[in-house]
Amino acid sequence: MSGRVLPVVPAEHKVADVLLPWFVNGTLDKDELAFVEQHLSECVRCQREVQWLRELRAACVDGEAAPGASAVFRNLRRQLDEPRTGRGKVASLSKLW
Repeated sequence: MSGRVLPVVPAEHKVADVLLPWFVNGTLDKDELAFVEQHLSECVRCQREVQWLRELRAACVDGEAAPGASAVFRNLRRQLDEPRTGRGKVASLSKLW
């Protein structure tokens, strides 16, 4: 740890934060993945968010495997894990910049 404080660019942070759930479930495209990985290398707040999202995802996977898991929950998980179509999130969120 270098002890230096890196400036956070608010617009870039906002875009990276929006992409974190897809980063955690492994469905970002190549450019989005590179963008988020670069941001995560510098942003402790987003690193913590990724850790929390991974814990949440693990709990959801465990809950889905539990006897009696609802069909609605399983359907939601499938929808979240489906590959996206159309424009990438970075392109569609670029209007935030």
